[in-house]
Amino acid sequence: MPTWREYLVGKVLGKGNIREKKSNFSDTLYAKSWKSLLHSERLKNLIKEFGYRVIFFPHINISPYIDEFEIPEDIELLTTQMALFRIYLREPPLWLRTIICSF
Repeated sequence: MPTWREYLVGKVLGKGNIREKKSNFSDTLYAKSWKSLLHSERLKNLIKEFGYRVIFFPHINISPYIDEFEIPEDIELLTTQMALFRIYLREPPLWLRTIICSF
């Protein structure tokens, strides 16, 4: 999971973690560096040559900017929501296990 810094994202809107979107995000060194890595020929060649599975799992605060990375088809995007869903499917909550076991 790539790290992030507060200056990369907009101000928090109200309570919670919803933030305003910064129009200049794609101009930041952070965005340019990650996009460059995701689109690098070297990474593409490694994926092809060794059959690597590359998963890009950005921090949840970067979610509004995912489209700006233009993630190549040979790289899988994993969002926080998707990761939580996978964990939930793998390990059902105790209340659900209790119901299933009681039948």
